[in-house]
Amino acid sequence: MVVKVSNRAVAGVGDNVSVLFKSGAVLKSVIILVGIPMIGILVGGILGNSLYETSGLSQGGAFVAGTVCFGFAVLVASLTYRHFSGDIQPYIDHVIAQKPATLGTVDPVCGMEVDSAKAAAKIDYEGKTYFFCNAGCLEAFIREPSRYLVPANCPRLSR
Repeated sequence: MVVKVSNRAVAGVGDNVSVLFKSGAVLKSVIILVGIPMIGILVGGILGNSLYETSGLSQGGAFVAGTVCFGFAVLVASLTYRHFSGDIQPYIDHVIAQKPATLGTVDPVCGMEVDSAKAAAKIDYEGKTYFFCNAGCLEAFIREPSRYLVPANCPRLSR
């Protein structure tokens, strides 16, 4: 499983980690992403029905008014989610076990260990063969090889 999380514990690629949510994060997400649009549906239905009965608006016009209400609620929900996204994202609490030193070949793009006999892709570059876990990593390497060819004693910049 791949989940984008805040790396508070400075875990490395391949480490076994504990991932947590802040208290109330799941409830906030549900309220924002489900609750606000549901309110938009209810308000839109009430508004559409009211306009249909009181102002003589056609059924199609009342439906459009209700749909606009729902669309506005979805927009509000997405903006609200963006505002609170940092507060409701999971985070790495601590490293359970560090990845052992790799004995095989490492994909220079994603850092994943690759069995050279079963690699999805490979390329010979400046006299050395590099193996990749998938074609996407090979394409990224071809576009910008210098970005991924970092000497072993230099720390890698996060992407």
